[in-house]
Amino acid sequence: LDFAILINFNHTDFTKWTIVKVWYSNELFASLDDLNAQYNNNSIAKTKVTKPVNDVNLYSSLKRRGEYM
Repeated sequence: LDFAILINFNHTDFTKWTIVKVWYSNELFASLDDLNAQYNNNSIAKTKVTKPVNDVNLYSSLKRRGEYM
């Protein structure tokens, strides 16, 4: 997914952490509110990820494979 958040961690108190920039769909936004507004206005390209097919051999499945130790 093409999404990243730049956070200012200059304080040990997490309540003082701030979001500096947001990256989505090859665009940089000043805030999450800015991204949300443009996303809801269909001003930016929306990334769509298809759900994986339910397959027992799916490598990212949490189903145990092989012999149990």
